[in-house]
Amino acid sequence: MRTAENANAHVRPSSIGPMPIQEPRIARASPPTLATHSKASPEMSEGEATQGVLRYVNDFLTFLHVERGASPNTIEAYRSDLQNFASFLTEHRLNELEPQALTHLHLRHWLGSQHKGMARSTMARRVSCLRSFLQFLVKREILERSPAELLSRPKLPELNRPFFAIDDIFRLLDGHLKDGPAGRRDQAIFELIYSCGLRVSELVGADLQDLDLVEGWLRVLGKGSKERDVPLGSRAVDVVGTYLIETRPLLVDKHGVQDADAIFLNQRGSRLTTRSIRRFLDEAQLKLGLDPEVSPHGLRHSFATHMLDAGADLRAIQKMLGHERLATTQRYTHTSLDRLMKVYDSAHPRAFIRGPDDDS
Repeated sequence: MRTAENANAHVRPSSIGPMPIQEPRIARASPPTLATHSKASPEMSEGEATQGVLRYVNDFLTFLHVERGASPNTIEAYRSDLQNFASFLTEHRLNELEPQALTHLHLRHWLGSQHKGMARSTMARRVSCLRSFLQFLVKREILERSPAELLSRPKLPELNRPFFAIDDIFRLLDGHLKDGPAGRRDQAIFELIYSCGLRVSELVGADLQDLDLVEGWLRVLGKGSKERDVPLGSRAVDVVGTYLIETRPLLVDKHGVQDADAIFLNQRGSRLTTRSIRRFLDEAQLKLGLDPEVSPHGLRHSFATHMLDAGADLRAIQKMLGHERLATTQRYTHTSLDRLMKVYDSAHPRAFIRGPDDDS
């Protein structure tokens, strides 16, 4: 991938010649250690995790971070779940219970004590947390078999994520969002998310050296710290290029300083957060009269749905979205398939012909 020394070198308006070529960047810097993570350290305190089965918790969290490349949010959620489990064991004087003495009844008792008022998604995550933790002990030959194998995972309802219709996408991407540099930045943000089908975390984490507007590619760091290259449409190249030349230099703090790496900055010259993107979209939806139920992730969903409607191959969409399993990508297709069936039923001349054994 081509890179450059500054933001302007990444942009190729019609008046600027080809970019200088540098060595391609193969990978990002090593991930931060648990102790230096931006959130509170996912390790449990000494008093919580020094006895019985709990003494293996910090090793498990380190395994998730280093070997599995789990996201900070996943590590934080699992740490919180295991802290809750530790409190349960302590409350029932089981905190010295060794792994070999742990049974599925202990696990069910804990989950049952949490059941009231808990969302199914949270319960499902706690079951997954126990399964992963105890399977980790099996792999380390601390347990012969995981008692969590006998736990059933709550069935979650099918998610029907709201997304923008194509007309609404055009209203969002072509509309006047707000005055000044912030409005031009927001337009570039929405254009890039929709053009590439990005996760919001991928967008805010993207650096200038990840972007090649000459070839029309962006390298992003997805789930599990896996990198992938995604193509940019010509419209996204133009909008992001204009932002980098005309707008980004204006986003600085009171001393004229800004983050040297991040593509997208706030008005103080710092890297944006995912919460900021949510706020920008809320403001745009209110001003343009768009469906307020569509989240920033809904732009990614819109990308996949519109690509599928236009005839794109499901495997190609899977690769662009960075999904490991095709089944994950298929969740984005339900709306398109439903629409396809309605078109078929309304247009095909034999859609409603009764068969000889049809009593209806």
